[in-house]
Amino acid sequence: MSKQDSLQLNQVWQKLFKAVQNQDINAVKALCLPKIFCVVCYPDVVKDPEDYFISARTFTNQYLAKVFHEKVRSVIQSEAYNLWIHPVPDYLPSHLKLEKGQKLLLYELAVQTWKAGEYAPGHEGGTDLFQFVKVNEELKFYGHTTIP
Repeated sequence: MSKQDSLQLNQVWQKLFKAVQNQDINAVKALCLPKIFCVVCYPDVVKDPEDYFISARTFTNQYLAKVFHEKVRSVIQSEAYNLWIHPVPDYLPSHLKLEKGQKLLLYELAVQTWKAGEYAPGHEGGTDLFQFVKVNEELKFYGHTTIP
């Protein structure tokens, strides 16, 4: 990731995190794409596991607290996260319009939420990924997923 991309991702991330902390739903929505990729929303809202996209409104109204739970917030506040770009070949969600020839690149912020054994004995640990995409040179929140 270039220095410029890293700075841009950190900047939009800080805005999003501040808006979440302040419970400023309008500010959160302004930083989001119209549809948000949300694995943790399945099966509550998302009925088809092949399509994890929900409206930004549904995401902010029903899932913001679940995605940004207390453990995630505490790790993020310690600034213990990693940044990287993840290319997604041969896939572009129908609602996402990119410039001609542009491929889907996910700008990701990874937070190791749980270390191995921390949540429960034998638990493998977990990482939350907050994903952004560049639209007209501006990063927008694309979605959230977890590993595992």
